[in-house]
Amino acid sequence: MSERIPKAVEAKLHGTSCKYALIVFLDGRDAFIDFSCPTHAAFLVELRDWKRNTWPSLRRSDCRLFIKEPGAIKELHINE
Repeated sequence: MSERIPKAVEAKLHGTSCKYALIVFLDGRDAFIDFSCPTHAAFLVELRDWKRNTWPSLRRSDCRLFIKEPGAIKELHINE
């Protein structure tokens, strides 16, 4: 089982109104919202494009990915 949600990720999402978001947690200290979407369908489209265009440059970095959805924050694991 993975570690709990880092405080930097929770703090970045505190007070945001986005329903769905992809959060990148870099180097164990910096978190940022890469993109957010109002609907699940739009989020899946953006995530597919993100994995194709952005993930290759982050793949070797020390980063963890999190998905914010209504009522939950979950860690995302991308299979190679």
